[in-house]
Formats: sequence, C-alpha cells, structure tokens
Amino acid sequence: MNNRLGERVPAQLSIRLLSMRPQVLSSGLLKNLSRSGALISGCDLQLYSLIQVILGSEPISAYVTR
Repeated sequence: MNNRLGERVPAQLSIRLLSMRPQVLSSGLLKNLSRSGALISGCDLQLYSLIQVILGSEPISAYVTR
C-alpha cells in the first residue's frame, strides 16, 4: 500500500520495547514498517514517549505517536 509516508512493508516480528520514562520493558508485534515509521501492536505505551525498539543487538530509538 502506498501512502504519503511511503510504501508499507508487511512484517510479523516479535520485538521488545523499552520505554525511557517511566522505564518499562514490554513486548509487541511489529506488523508493518516504512521509512517513516512502523505499526506495532500488543503493547501499552504512553503517547509521545521515547522508546528503544530492540530487534537484535542494536536498539533503535523512536517516539510513540497516534
């Protein structure tokens, strides 16, 4: 699917998420991604919080939106 944010690539990956404030470790399912973002389900994180997405050995910094 193409949209204003780029083409979405389907994915079904289990990931770990580390929220910085308050520091909470949770897990989620990465459903799809694009250059500008990703859809992650199964996690309960505060809107606009800084998170670390842990896919492998190198975490990726991101913000929770929508």
